[in-house]
Amino acid sequence: MAEWKHIGSAPLNLWGMIVAYGEEFFYLYAGASPRMTAYHAKTGATRVCAAQPYVDMKSVGLCAQGPYIYGFGGAHLLGGSPYQDVYRYHVATDTWAYSGSLERSVSRVQPAALEDRIFLAGETGGTDGDIIQQYNTSTQTTNLLPVTLSEKVAGGVCVCVDGLLYYIGGTELYPLPDSEWWQERGSLKVHIVNPAPSHAATCAPAPAAFLLPRAGYLGIPHLAQARRPSDRLPDPEDLAASARGH
Repeated sequence: MAEWKHIGSAPLNLWGMIVAYGEEFFYLYAGASPRMTAYHAKTGATRVCAAQPYVDMKSVGLCAQGPYIYGFGGAHLLGGSPYQDVYRYHVATDTWAYSGSLERSVSRVQPAALEDRIFLAGETGGTDGDIIQQYNTSTQTTNLLPVTLSEKVAGGVCVCVDGLLYYIGGTELYPLPDSEWWQERGSLKVHIVNPAPSHAATCAPAPAAFLLPRAGYLGIPHLAQARRPSDRLPDPEDLAASARGH
């Protein structure tokens, strides 16, 4: 039986983002002068990383790839449009460096890495939250995939399994009538993206049988116990076969 055990504490807060690297979790919390904290999964020890270029920031998307942790976009604490900047943190030397710019600004994204590419789907300020961006870590350049999600979304989980990307849960974004504001509703959907080659990428919602039992948000999907067979969690092999048309 699975069980949880408390082994330590870290300075976590709302609108921060987290990523795993080796035996540590790196958490970039929101604030006027945000700092990233490394938390060791086995010992519970924490350490504060070197100062970074973020000021008054929240919701920076984090992704580990090679010797680096990449930070994508983010938003000002007081709101406004998200940012397009990319920075990378070198774990071994405890240093930050500018690493290019995205095609579109993003916040509240959970990126996924595939070889030398990192994919970001969703939240770009609402107006085009259905796009999928591909960032190349070798060239530090970004391009848009020629496919989109079936709705505008924010805060879902993007993971890579066997060469396919799965965008899971999050919240769907809907425009309010006669307003620039957007409202959000929890999503139960799973999108499957086949990103290679990028010019022929495909994206489709998973079959209705693979809907999540409960909505997930900001990297923490609510994986409730299945109530009946149709409520079961997605099986990666079934989803992959569906995405490839088998």
